Amino acid sequence: MLPRTLPVAFALLVTSVAGCAVRSDPAHAPSHSPEPRALPNHVVATSRTVLRLEEDRSVRLAFPRSELPLRVREVRDDEAVVEIDGGIRVSGVVKLVDLGVLACTPAPIGAHFYAGNGNLLSLRSTVQGDRVRVGGEVVVRQRTYADGMRLADQFRTIPFEAEVPTSLLCNATPPKRHAGSAEDPTVAHAYGEPDEEDFPKGTRLLDIEKGASLVLLDAPGGKPLHVLPATDWGFVVVWLKREGAFDLVAAGGGPYLLGWIPSREPRKDDEGYGGLGLLGSVGDVEGPMALHAKDLEALPLHKLPAGSELQQLGVVRATLMREGYGRVAGAPRGNWSYVIAAVDDDVTVEGWIETAKLGALVVRRGKAGR
Repeated sequence: MLPRTLPVAFALLVTSVAGCAVRSDPAHAPSHSPEPRALPNHVVATSRTVLRLEEDRSVRLAFPRSELPLRVREVRDDEAVVEIDGGIRVSGVVKLVDLGVLACTPAPIGAHFYAGNGNLLSLRSTVQGDRVRVGGEVVVRQRTYADGMRLADQFRTIPFEAEVPTSLLCNATPPKRHAGSAEDPTVAHAYGEPDEEDFPKGTRLLDIEKGASLVLLDAPGGKPLHVLPATDWGFVVVWLKREGAFDLVAAGGGPYLLGWIPSREPRKDDEGYGGLGLLGSVGDVEGPMALHAKDLEALPLHKLPAGSELQQLGVVRATLMREGYGRVAGAPRGNWSYVIAAVDDDVTVEGWIETAKLGALVVRRGKAGR
């Protein structure tokens, strides 16, 4: 996320330091009241979401993590005014196509795709009646792994769009899954592989043995849709239903690609699914991991007290509601310093702060994990 923030920080050292005293800016108030347009009840950030300054879309204010809930204040044409109110309070303008929703009712969408429980989808329209258009990407393996092969070369990304009923979407943040102890907080799934919790309880898995490929068809006995290549360790698809001599299966990492295969016996219910526990340590670092990205780690890191205010074009745009941290970009300009700040890994903001209000310099103790 953060590699896209640093060039902006230095560019704004020239363009936005002038007149950093807080002021109101009535000249940029909307000149008309647009007709209200509806979005789904629960809107979240995607990896593309950036909150921008309403007066100048080239000024980027905040970078929320994917799936962070957003409060929509207004919808205008192809963008929305959204607010984040957590460890940092900030609002800005976001393109509608960069906003997301979560599926809460697992179901097929379109002809060959499936949205699982909690799968992230991108908005492609406002709500019309009780329906909304969404988009997404399915990631499926397309080449057998070989030493030195890049991850991007192993997998294929298939984009899709479909109209879905709003009843398929979450109205609130879904409960966390894989809940466990502090020693085993989550279960990891290999990139591009299914998560059985995306599917209704009791859905069965189908094991494909090592060295075997699998051809997904667009219909029972139909044309090839995609070939899942053989692997040295085998792989798993999700078994959904049988029609005659063919089975419908889901492949990918959520959302999923649907395809038909000659009938095969799925795994028995009591055989389980082997997940891989995640280990928690990522290095001896202080502050949110978002501020330890490679292009930021050389910048001075300061503590920021609760209540710290960041400005752009002389107006307060973001307020830290709790103590946080900030990376100082460039030399101070007058009494002001430009910082990239965060309280936690929910959102990163950038802007000007009075240099005298920077907290203590954090001495680096270790190196973040890569």
